[in-house]
Formats: sequence, C-alpha cells, structure tokens
Amino acid sequence: MASELRVNTLKDASGNNSIATSFVAGGSAKAWLNLDGSATFDVSDTEINDSFNVGSTVDNGTGDYTVTFSNALSNANYSSTMSCGQDSTGNSGLRAANGLSSTARTTSVIRVGTATASSTANRTSIDDDTISLAIHGDLA
Repeated sequence: MASELRVNTLKDASGNNSIATSFVAGGSAKAWLNLDGSATFDVSDTEINDSFNVGSTVDNGTGDYTVTFSNALSNANYSSTMSCGQDSTGNSGLRAANGLSSTARTTSVIRVGTATASSTANRTSIDDDTISLAIHGDLA
C-alpha cells in the first residue's frame, strides 16, 4: 500500500526559513541532462553522464542533438537552459549552446546544438565534451 505525506510548508531543522511546497514543485527542474557530446552514440546511451526525466538522446550530426523526455511536459512553452564545455581536443574557447530554431520543440522532445561562438559570421558547429541542459515547466 502506498503512503502519502501532505504538507503545505517546508521548514529547516530549526523551524525557520519556510517555503511553500507549491514553490518547490513549481521551481524544480522537470528534466536535466549532462551529456558527452563527443561520444559515439549507441543504443545503450553511454554518452549520458547523468540525467533526470530523459529517455534518450540522438546525435543528429556535429553539435546537433535531440533529447527525448521520459515524461512529457504540459506544453511546449517550457524554459530550457544550456551550457557547454570543451571539445574533445581540449579547446575550451568561446562556445554557444542553444535550442535549434529550425526544429520546433514539442512537449516530449527538444533539439539542441553547440557551436564555437567567436562571432556570428564564423560560428561552427562542434561536439563538446560536456553539455548541460535543464528544463523548467509543468509536467503533463
């Protein structure tokens, strides 16, 4: 039999610093991912270093990835935040990480990309060793 705990407010051990549980639930990441973008992707998803609510990833080409959520979000207007690190050669110069506007995101999939960011005119897609993604919104 499943048990249930119902509370309106959480407080620290000394009874201070209270926060409403609705704030905790609403402000928590609904999905996150730490991905090795330079890895060779296979069905075992060994390129995912760690994740929450991520079912799979697909390498669409250099610096182009599709992330599928295990549990869908309620709408496609969720917030996505990305960062990326160095490439497999140790180059940690300026980088850009962003959602790819050429592909509409859905409640269950987001397509993201990484590139060098020395200038818009000279931007080049690149596979970074460390790509981090966080999704905030409401689950369906």
